[in-house]
Amino acid sequence: MKNSDQRDETTAGSPIAIYLRADDFGASPGSNEAIIDAIDCRTIRNVGVMAPGPHLEHCFDALVERQGEACIGMHATLNSEWSNVRWGPVSPAEQVASLVDPDGFFWKQTSQTNEKAQLEHITIELEAQLDALRRKGLEPRYIDTHMMFQWIPGVAEIVAYLAKREGLVSGVAPSQAYVSLGDGHDWSQDSLAELLEGVRQNAQTGDIWVTHPAHQEAVTEQFGIKVAERRAREARLLIDPQFLKSTQKLGIRLKRFDEA
Repeated sequence: MKNSDQRDETTAGSPIAIYLRADDFGASPGSNEAIIDAIDCRTIRNVGVMAPGPHLEHCFDALVERQGEACIGMHATLNSEWSNVRWGPVSPAEQVASLVDPDGFFWKQTSQTNEKAQLEHITIELEAQLDALRRKGLEPRYIDTHMMFQWIPGVAEIVAYLAKREGLVSGVAPSQAYVSLGDGHDWSQDSLAELLEGVRQNAQTGDIWVTHPAHQEAVTEQFGIKVAERRAREARLLIDPQFLKSTQKLGIRLKRFDEA
């Protein structure tokens, strides 16, 4: 019969290192506030910031103050997927005309970007987004892509070149997984460890877990009520002290991209 220490060791299994990433800082006030809360709870170690985000200013100073506590990255953005919350380029629209719809916003779908965007305009815009964040006092340490637009022919090379030139870690990897930690969670303490253990069973060292925490409020609800509720569940999970304890017990080490 196993004692309690042996049971804990068996539960943890082989230790794994995971890059837990929170995307979409700048998309809504609820997103920004939840990400700040998760940084303070030491769960989120990597934060993707959208330079064109319509609510970038909200809590921005708080994010700048926490650059030592989390690895801040540029969540490179070329699409504006929601119907009621829209954003466009950091660059003057006339300089990147192929990236925007008739209303001056980014195209909603990456398929539209693929069809219409010129690679030269993509390069101009991504450089402008990085410059904009730096001018505001952020020092991004990694780069990833909103809506994973790197599949567009020629774009992965642009992102890789920009990362190499600017000394940024790539937050894009084949092991990237959208882990919807809030889906189906009934939010009881007893189910938290079970939820994480289920996610861990398919995890490998080096995986990137992508989350979108957001406190539910008026702007986030414009993404859709179901989306807002799911993101709110993720936020509650990530700021629960039990989350960090459960990851440690399961042998999950939460890493920063700049520790790669």
